[in-house]
Amino acid sequence: PKVAKEPKAPKLKIIEPEAVDETVDLSGVIDDFDTLRSTAAVAMGEYALEAKDDIVALIKAKRTGTSQIHHVHPLSLHVLVGDDRINTREFANDDMRLRQIEFGNALLAEGIQKPLVAFIQGERLVLVGGETRLRSVLHLYVRGLVNDPKSSKVATLPLLLEKSGTNDFDRALRVATDNDQKNLKPIEVAANIKRLLDLAESQGTLHMDAMQRIADAHGKTVTYVYYHLKGMELPSEVIGLLRHEPIALSLAMTAWKKTKENPVETIKILRDALEISKASGARKVMPKHSPGLSVV
Repeated sequence: PKVAKEPKAPKLKIIEPEAVDETVDLSGVIDDFDTLRSTAAVAMGEYALEAKDDIVALIKAKRTGTSQIHHVHPLSLHVLVGDDRINTREFANDDMRLRQIEFGNALLAEGIQKPLVAFIQGERLVLVGGETRLRSVLHLYVRGLVNDPKSSKVATLPLLLEKSGTNDFDRALRVATDNDQKNLKPIEVAANIKRLLDLAESQGTLHMDAMQRIADAHGKTVTYVYYHLKGMELPSEVIGLLRHEPIALSLAMTAWKKTKENPVETIKILRDALEISKASGARKVMPKHSPGLSVV
C-alpha cells in the first residue's frame, strides 16, 4: 500500500512594514514614556483617580497564580527607563509613532486581546511585555478619543504577572523574542543581544551557554548572534543612523570594512544607498542599493 506523504509545512509569508503614511499628523505623539503617562493622566481627568495606589497589595491578596488575568487601570503600569530599561525598541521614529496611532485606533474599537505582562517591583507593576500596546492606549487619552473612559474598551488592560523567580536574563530574553519585537530594526536586535549577554555575564552564566540560549530563543544559529554582536562594535554615529533608518546590518558592516573603519565615509555610503532605495520605492536599504560593495 502507498504511504501517504507527510504534508509540507506551509511557507511563512513575510509581511514587510508599510511605509509611513505622511497624511497622518504625528506631531502630537509623545516619545518619552514618563511625559506620555503624565500627559495622559491629565487628559483622563477624574478617571485618572481610579488608578489604585495599592494595586500590588490588591493583586497579592487574591493569591492567584501567574495564569490569572488581572484587569488594571492604564496608569497602574510603569515602564523602566534609562539604564534600567528592559525594552530596547526605539519609539522615537515615525514608523513607531504611526504604529501607535493606528494600533490605538484598533484597540479603541476592539479592545486588547493579548494580555500585557508585568512583574512586581516593590509597590509597582513594571511592564515587560506590551509597551507598544500601553503607549497606544495612553495616546488615545492624549488625543481625546476616549469620551467615556469607564465604558470604553480601554478602561482597563488585561495583565498577566511574570512567574516568580524570573531573573533579569530570562526576563530580557522573553522581551527580546516577544511577538511585539518582530519588526525590530537589525541594530535593535543587535542591541538586545548585547544586553542579554551582558546580563548573562553579570549573573555568572557561561558565555557560550548564553550565546546558545539566545540563538535558540530567536530560532537562529550562534553565528547569527555573533554577527549581530559584532554590529554593536560600529561607531555610535553609524549605530545612530541604523536606529532611525531601515538599513541592513550587512550593508553597514561591509561599508565599515570597505572604508577601513572610517565613520564619515561609512555614513556617506549608507546615506547614498538610502537615497537609491527611496528612489526605487524600496522599504529597506539593502546591499544591492550600494553598487560596488560586496557583502562580508
